Amino acid sequence: MPYGNFKPEWTGKDCFIIGGGCSLKQFNFDILKGKTVLSVNNHGRVKTAIYYGDIGRPEYPNELANNKAALEASRVPVYVNSEALQADYPWLRSVLHREVGLHTDAIGWNETSGAGAINLALLHGAKKLYLLGFDMQGDGINGEKISEHWFTIITWLFSRYVYRDWKKKFSDREIINVTDSSRLDCFPKIALKGWKP
Repeated sequence: MPYGNFKPEWTGKDCFIIGGGCSLKQFNFDILKGKTVLSVNNHGRVKTAIYYGDIGRPEYPNELANNKAALEASRVPVYVNSEALQADYPWLRSVLHREVGLHTDAIGWNETSGAGAINLALLHGAKKLYLLGFDMQGDGINGEKISEHWFTIITWLFSRYVYRDWKKKFSDREIINVTDSSRLDCFPKIALKGWKP
């Protein structure tokens, strides 16, 4: 599936976007088997997932796209599945990114790959997006320490730009935050405990 074409291959489907929040420490990822899943910061937890990584910044160095070993070691493939994982990644240099917001012809970065994954799912036509592990507080799922200041910035960007463009450009789609304790308040929230896709 060519990345830059944004084919609506997920039209009408639910898409599950997995973040890196500690609320997922006890989560049974097996219930997402066979689902359309985008994984952010959780590579390998869902074997069927497409991984969206931290290459969202428009100024990301083009040299990395020419270095397969560095690309694979750096946790940054934007869009990787068995068809796309090849020796050459010329499309990495042609993907249009924008700093903030959600877009109909590009990926909005908003300083976080989670927002980029949302934009990617919307571009591919997903009807309902479920956000898991979008805690925006506390340690990461792997115990990594994350700055509260960073969470403050990210939640502000989501509330100001991502929410605005969701309502303006993708108002026929649903985004549900499956983390009732999340600091991210711009999307409807439901409890993770007992939730099933």
